[in-house]
Amino acid sequence: MDAQNGITLYIQSGIIPFRRKDDHIEVLLITNKKKDKWGIPKGLVEERLSASESAQKEAFEEAGIYGRIYKPSLGKYSIRKWDGKCRIKVFAMEVAQILDKWPEDILRKREWYTVEEAAGMVKNKKLQAMIQGLPEYLED
Repeated sequence: MDAQNGITLYIQSGIIPFRRKDDHIEVLLITNKKKDKWGIPKGLVEERLSASESAQKEAFEEAGIYGRIYKPSLGKYSIRKWDGKCRIKVFAMEVAQILDKWPEDILRKREWYTVEEAAGMVKNKKLQAMIQGLPEYLED
């Protein structure tokens, strides 16, 4: 966490989990702990981990998934949270394993959506654009 212009800045990372199904891509979204908003697994970048490693850890803890992280990142977006600003670096992750039980399974729901549906379910415009751009990113 860094202070920027008197505002606390938190550095986070997250992933857009996806799978290829038939001729299209599906995105896995999770709820927040109140189960009233859909989003992606994300959390603070831990001191001993890279941004992508932290994102992968959050994917396991919050969504019960493992997979392959794609680099470079899809981009960054910011949100206001904890009386400060969170800057979130986002990676794509192709899901290889889905667990039936995981650390936050009681706290969150998870659901697969088409790219279009997933983009419409999240509120942040930059995150929406990253989800919508996922198929093109994967073609490169």
